Amino acid sequence: MPEWAIRQRRFALSLALAGSFLHGVLREIDAVLDIPTFLLVASAVVLFCQLDALLHGKIYQRAFAWLLMFTWPLGVAVHLYWTRRWRGLLLYVAFGFVQSAAVAVGAGAGNLVLQARPNPLDTLEVEMPSEGE
Repeated sequence: MPEWAIRQRRFALSLALAGSFLHGVLREIDAVLDIPTFLLVASAVVLFCQLDALLHGKIYQRAFAWLLMFTWPLGVAVHLYWTRRWRGLLLYVAFGFVQSAAVAVGAGAGNLVLQARPNPLDTLEVEMPSEGE
């Protein structure tokens, strides 16, 4: 197995979990920031699956990468079953728990950030001065 692929696969998994944590933080602060974090997590998951397929000797089609980008929660289960059979589905469930925990911890951190602000009920938008002033 190529050592670089193993390191990159670990990096992609770490990036997916960091993106999940960031999603939890930003979701509490402003829901508009959901889309960039979804794209970050989806991109990291696609990279993980491509490197994982390489390490398991499977041929990974680019069309599946694009499909996985938009259907990654279900697509990862398909990928892990394809590469590891039933053991892959157990890994999928374990990753789901860890990812959910990362989002929950991030949401807790986001709540702490909101509570530390002077007026937590204000939005993050900047008020524009009116034309009469």
